[in-house]
Amino acid sequence: MSTHCQSSRTIISLFLVFSSYGFIAAAFMTPSSRCTVQESIWPTSAFVKNHEEGLTASNLNVPLARPATVHLNATLLFPSCNDLLLLRPGDFVESKVLKVESNGMAQSRFRIKLYPRGFISDSHSTSTCHNKKKNTDGFGMSYRILPLFAKQVEERAGIFLQYLPDSTNDSVDATFCLRLKGNQIDGPKFDIEWRSGMRFVSLEHSKLAEGRANDFGAHLLQTKLLQTFAGGSDGNAPLQLQMGITVHECPPNKTSDAVREQSKSSPIDWLNFDDIRMIKDPAAANQHNRDVHVGRIVVPILQKLSQRQKMFQQGAYPGVEYRIMRISDPQTDADLFQSRPGANYELKPIYPLVQELERQWPIQINERDIPKLYTPAMYNAVSAIGSLFTAVTGLVAAFVISQAVSLFVIPSLSMDPTLQVGDVLLVDKITPRILPQYNHRPDSVVLFHPPAKLQEIIAQSAGRSLSDRDLFVKRVAAESGDVLTVTKSGSVSVNGKDVTKDRRDLCVAEPLRLIERYIEPHDGVNPLIVPPNQVVVLGDCASVSIDSRVWGTLPFSDIVGRPILRLWPLSRFGAVPDLPTTMEWEH
Repeated sequence: MSTHCQSSRTIISLFLVFSSYGFIAAAFMTPSSRCTVQESIWPTSAFVKNHEEGLTASNLNVPLARPATVHLNATLLFPSCNDLLLLRPGDFVESKVLKVESNGMAQSRFRIKLYPRGFISDSHSTSTCHNKKKNTDGFGMSYRILPLFAKQVEERAGIFLQYLPDSTNDSVDATFCLRLKGNQIDGPKFDIEWRSGMRFVSLEHSKLAEGRANDFGAHLLQTKLLQTFAGGSDGNAPLQLQMGITVHECPPNKTSDAVREQSKSSPIDWLNFDDIRMIKDPAAANQHNRDVHVGRIVVPILQKLSQRQKMFQQGAYPGVEYRIMRISDPQTDADLFQSRPGANYELKPIYPLVQELERQWPIQINERDIPKLYTPAMYNAVSAIGSLFTAVTGLVAAFVISQAVSLFVIPSLSMDPTLQVGDVLLVDKITPRILPQYNHRPDSVVLFHPPAKLQEIIAQSAGRSLSDRDLFVKRVAAESGDVLTVTKSGSVSVNGKDVTKDRRDLCVAEPLRLIERYIEPHDGVNPLIVPPNQVVVLGDCASVSIDSRVWGTLPFSDIVGRPILRLWPLSRFGAVPDLPTTMEWEH
């Protein structure tokens, strides 16, 4: 029999497709039909049979009895494949109650349920059911994925071990082995074995993510292969299931206390990012947290990037959710229920992975090779906090950058020919604030918020108000203390020197010279003296530019930036040039 078990691990992959646990997020589930089989189909008196030779602790690789650890081994006879295939999807057959009892331990009761054709929703079943409403007897695995794309769900035979508590607070820690005996006529001879464990509890305390369930099992093979696998020559041979249940050291009353403590845990426990195996008590240095046990879903975590390659080689991919299928002693291979330092884990992902990461599951890994272990809630919390931190950091960085630099598109001809319509400038917004005297010198190009008088002119002429995001670009012509004269034609002299002739007349002149209607002249008798902390700005195209000749001086406080580079068009990429003379421009 042990030879069959070994060969099955190789042969099964050629014939069968296993499912993980029949468990999927509740948002995509619907309860299946819960139908019992008529007595004429299932002769329960012949179902359970004690087997003295076939299933023993040794050939099931189950450790021999230890103190406060008990076992139940049995061979169960199901109806023939011919009879099982007459059942409809959603129907099941079940065993009598299986009792695990020993001196010093409370009795634990289980039963086996077999779904020959798997689970379907009520809408797909024509069986006569005792109860069409939501399941209340705790068969938590009876769910299926909704056919979101109208694809026919493949039928699979499922076998599950169900715990029958006497009260809602009863629980028991158990590992088990389910082995379907093959009865092939042709081809290789093999059995199908599935091993796992669970902290079995009542339905009220079930929470699969934390390794607590009222029942647990798997879909072992496709229904269409059942006849070939175990039907024998004519399909009338009974289907045999060998099973072994091991109830572990923790007595039910202590397990119940642990379940109640776990169920009442603080809602902020998931904010604790310590390794879930660790116990803070120094006296328990050689122990692991008792909540890390077979059936629990865990997430391996890296502590150093250098650990990634080894974990990938062993199949314990960081960030993937695994169920602990088995925990064993590395020296004796004896089954353990709770984790302990140096124990071996058998892990299997709870969802399909990309093809590149798939391998023969479950994988075996020593717990010391896993740097850190989280629960899914802890990992999701870390991921959420990391995502939130990244988002906040990005927003802060974007805000800081926006306060430091920005892009500005030239909208008009007022700076032509130096800056033309459509040019894109990279603007420095830091140095004008911290070094105003340096950046407000004559011939510097500046960007500024429009002063009040300019806003009034825009509102009257364009019929719209300006926002805080609207900026203007001009070139500084005079600084504090300079004396200006402005003629009606728009010529400007600074300290007796004309700054417009041969410099600000290089653009195409506006033929009607409408700008002259708005210019406020200042002659030598009534010159304009630039006040402290203010400048005079002019456009490089004097014939169209509305600038200080119209609305006066510009305070330092309104200046918000200076162009660093012209980014577009690429043909003129580079620093913003100085105002050219007529000779320079013609050249």
